Amino acid sequence: MSDVRLSNSNRIATITFTRSDKLNALSLGLSAELLAAVDEISSRDDVDALVLGAEGRAFCAGGDVGEMAASPDMSQYLADLTEIMHEALTRIRALPIPVIARVQGAVAGGGLGLMLSADIAVIADTVRLSAAYGELGLSPDCGASVLLPRAVGERRAREFFLLGQTWNAAQARDYGLVTEVVPAEALDERVAEVVRRAHRPGTAAVAAMKNLLAEPSDDYGRRMDAESQAISTLAGSDLAKERVIQFAQRSGLPNRQGE
Repeated sequence: MSDVRLSNSNRIATITFTRSDKLNALSLGLSAELLAAVDEISSRDDVDALVLGAEGRAFCAGGDVGEMAASPDMSQYLADLTEIMHEALTRIRALPIPVIARVQGAVAGGGLGLMLSADIAVIADTVRLSAAYGELGLSPDCGASVLLPRAVGERRAREFFLLGQTWNAAQARDYGLVTEVVPAEALDERVAEVVRRAHRPGTAAVAAMKNLLAEPSDDYGRRMDAESQAISTLAGSDLAKERVIQFAQRSGLPNRQGE
């Protein structure tokens, strides 16, 4: 039975973890299926946005501790698991489309990195997020040591990992870890609205935005040059021309056509 379901409706792809009996823990099988699903999305031209979601009471409980403990060589097992997961998450981050995490349940360990790989995270108000690594005598993986400090600040990230803290949904929002918290019963409706708004700028503009935001923040001049190149390139697209003219017309501004 598959642990990952990939669907595509109205140009919106959805990757859903279906390993709910194991709290959607990251096994070698699930990780390989996730990578294959991301590869398929990357190869298609009929996808405008991606939603990452899961079934059951957990979004993702991190690495599969049972599979980990049963492995004959745990060190090699974790090397293999992280190699696959890190490749999948790197490719998710590189997708030129909006990626939205729909988080309905608990998040722990590597699940935190999975959620952070998305551009936008909408979570239910019942969600709790935990570090979990310290209890196992392990260190963060799945990009969490990079992306969590960027989201919440280095001091708070150190506190979270070193003290093995658990944050509720309101704390995650207030600390800047997630985009929005909504009642659990409103999660699907809000995610659908976020997806609609996120892909409205068009694929080229979204890709340019993501590339700019991924640029190193310590080189202001380089960032400015990259911004200039991106916006001037986009201005030559039919979509941008049409929308600029429409905006000018709605605002009563003159344009070169004299309309």
